[in-house]
Amino acid sequence: MTFSILTKVYGDFWLRWFKAIYDGRPMPRELSGLIASTLSDQDWESGPAHVAREIEKNEALFSVRQSLSELYKDRAAVFCSSRLGISGNNSPEEVELPSSIQDNYAIIWATVDEIAGQAEAEEPNKSLVLSALKKLTEALNSCLSWVGQKADLAADTLIKWSIAARALTRLLVHQSVCVFTSSNSTLKVMLSLSN
Repeated sequence: MTFSILTKVYGDFWLRWFKAIYDGRPMPRELSGLIASTLSDQDWESGPAHVAREIEKNEALFSVRQSLSELYKDRAAVFCSSRLGISGNNSPEEVELPSSIQDNYAIIWATVDEIAGQAEAEEPNKSLVLSALKKLTEALNSCLSWVGQKADLAADTLIKWSIAARALTRLLVHQSVCVFTSSNSTLKVMLSLSN
């Protein structure tokens, strides 16, 4: 049998599992433990296609749990009161975010908590997860839109200032300077610092 036929029958998990061990980087123990603890004897007896589907579900669940774990670590870091790094003891003025962004921030974390609850449930409610993902997407899009508006404003301001600075530079570089001497004669010196 070729690998493509094996993958169709048994799923690609076993190929990835073998390759990971062969490369000296086995899959996480937690994933192996989750698969071993959730597959029953009846699942194994139901055939390779059934086992492959069950393993796929377990991998998806494991991936969601890992992502949520990393997200909670990131959230903890945001709320950390440590004052290290640049300007650690002299922080800049706090930026007051618009209420819509603050509301979206609350929606994002509430949605993450909903998804985490469903990831831990025996039978996750698919409609609740899809609804939570929709709310999460809308909130993130709103936040990204606000960031985009701020980036546009910064670019516009930079362009306005650069035009004024360029015009002032051209004006100063191409000016004539008159120097008067005591005998009422005029000495004209041209500055040509052109590009």
